[in-house]
Amino acid sequence: MHGSIPTRDVLHHRRVCTSNLCPRCLTGSETIEHCLFHCVEAVCVWKTYGLDSTLSFLQGGDPFSWSRRVYSSHGSIIFIIMWVVWCARNDFLFNNHRSNMHESVAKIHSLLSCRTSAFDTQLLDSIPSIHPRQVSWSRPAEGTICLNVDGSLLGSPQTAGFGGLIRNNVGAFLEGFYGTASQSNILYVEIMAVLHGLELCWNKGFRDVVCFSDSLLTVKLIKEGVSNCHSLANEVHIIRQLLGRVWRVVIDHTLREDNKCADLLAKLGASANSPLVLLTVPPTELLNLIDPDVRGVIFIRE
Repeated sequence: MHGSIPTRDVLHHRRVCTSNLCPRCLTGSETIEHCLFHCVEAVCVWKTYGLDSTLSFLQGGDPFSWSRRVYSSHGSIIFIIMWVVWCARNDFLFNNHRSNMHESVAKIHSLLSCRTSAFDTQLLDSIPSIHPRQVSWSRPAEGTICLNVDGSLLGSPQTAGFGGLIRNNVGAFLEGFYGTASQSNILYVEIMAVLHGLELCWNKGFRDVVCFSDSLLTVKLIKEGVSNCHSLANEVHIIRQLLGRVWRVVIDHTLREDNKCADLLAKLGASANSPLVLLTVPPTELLNLIDPDVRGVIFIRE
């Protein structure tokens, strides 16, 4: 640091420019601390990764001690985010281009992947990672609809339910559903969630769909098919017939942290005592889960 990075505050002190005001937010002196952590646009990036409350830059300490401390607690992502924030600042200043949040997150993920490829050797891969995995809602491409589905078993004796929701590429709620299942079998309700979700997509005219379930077995059975002797052969066969219609559908697995909205609807289904409820607006309790997905918030999977 040492005042060598040419921020507006440094340049103003050297009489190179007439103002030390941050050129992006226009609300404070552009010190390096402001640029990387306190500028409104920087804060948005840190909040996306849930790190805004954990970073306390310097506060009378030296930057090297701070760097060692945050690396030991959070790993290299801290410095990758700092680099992307700095590059976004320069891109605005020299190219008049204001990076949006999706661009910044994409660059961060790309650099994380490059770092992993370059430095995580086979030997290092054999050592359990101390850093948690980052998970966010799988945003579809423009023009593609995202269907998240889930199943749930509640109580004793257990009641079973399924649920799901359809969103566009910006995360807007389009349709939803939940219902009570006739069998208290987790694989059955996971498969029924996919079946009802795909039927809803078809009936609403969506013809480019990516469907996410957090049940890896469900995804495997649908993709590979089952024998006629399988207890759920009829349900799987109906789904595969649906997939054979004139539309594009991708069935894929996701992690439960990426599937919280569908999980809530599945729990509503388990307690609903109704075979199928269709939604055109999200239930109130779902709104607090949809908003982080829309904003691209990163969840931590330990």
